[in-house]
Amino acid sequence: MIYFFLLLQKKVGEKVGSSKLFSYLCKELYKRIKSISNMNYTSSTHIQTVEDVKTFFHHLIDERKVNFHPDDDFRDYSFYADGKPAFTEQEANVYNHLMGEAFDVCEKAHADIYGIGFEMMMDLLGRKTA
Repeated sequence: MIYFFLLLQKKVGEKVGSSKLFSYLCKELYKRIKSISNMNYTSSTHIQTVEDVKTFFHHLIDERKVNFHPDDDFRDYSFYADGKPAFTEQEANVYNHLMGEAFDVCEKAHADIYGIGFEMMMDLLGRKTA
């Protein structure tokens, strides 16, 4: 908690009380939730951090309802019931490009892209990974 007080004080340049900290944290949480729920990936979107990788995976798992594997081409996903592609050609191209960037980011950050995806899927299923 002290860390957040110091962080906020540094950001606003003055001492802050607990009500101001609470207000700040609520606003930041709201912005984070809004950015996740209003996600719209396009060809101009880029994955630049490990947090971006997690947000992208969240989009795939929670919003698109995809049980994906990082190595798979998004053109290969289809609906079981009718065999139709799960993604348009444009969506598949964007997602494949973003997944490539996700691999690059994770490699540079020494983060395990497979572990990130696995943990998120286990969270979705309500299981602990460790």
